[in-house]
Amino acid sequence: SGQAIRALIERHPCDNDPYGVPDLLLYQVTRKGRNTSVYFVEVKRPDEALKTNQKEEIDFLRSLNLRAGVFRLRESSA
Repeated sequence: SGQAIRALIERHPCDNDPYGVPDLLLYQVTRKGRNTSVYFVEVKRPDEALKTNQKEEIDFLRSLNLRAGVFRLRESSA
């Protein structure tokens, strides 16, 4: 929504803000070019903890009714 976009811009006014945004922004587009789904993703190693600011950012995004979460990588021994 427009309000969610406005809130994001206000929270992140410059490149070195204290929150940062999650690592990935995934989205799905229909054949007619319409955005149908957006998901913010923080990527972490299997045992890596979320930093406080990362948790706060995910909570903030969710408070705007945006989808946000953590993706844990699976490391191989190769």
